[in-house]
Amino acid sequence: MKNGVMDCYSTDPCQDPECREKEICVVMNNKAVCVAQSKATWWLFGDPHYSTFDGQPFSFMGTCSYILVNKTGKDPALLQFSIQTKNELRVNSKGSFLKSANIDLSGHRITILTGQRGTVEID
Repeated sequence: MKNGVMDCYSTDPCQDPECREKEICVVMNNKAVCVAQSKATWWLFGDPHYSTFDGQPFSFMGTCSYILVNKTGKDPALLQFSIQTKNELRVNSKGSFLKSANIDLSGHRITILTGQRGTVEID
């Protein structure tokens, strides 16, 4: 029965989804949830070189701490996360280098330090 009418109805919660553009419907806990259709990659390396989520490369020689990624908006379906970096001036140089990166995700902090290849600190 649906809206007072007895008939055969689909039991698929995603049968009539109302997702936004570039989202698809998936079933979680028997409920329809809209999620992004694609994934995006962002990266940085060296003294510091970056590539944005839309694939645009750039270099930035600042010597402070920077917020590179931060979730904004009120959509509760999106996880709260942020990525911050700290750049420092190279000794005997006018350029900077990436000293560390912090990733805050789901109540945890993951820290990546320069010079400790393959090692991360958690919390």
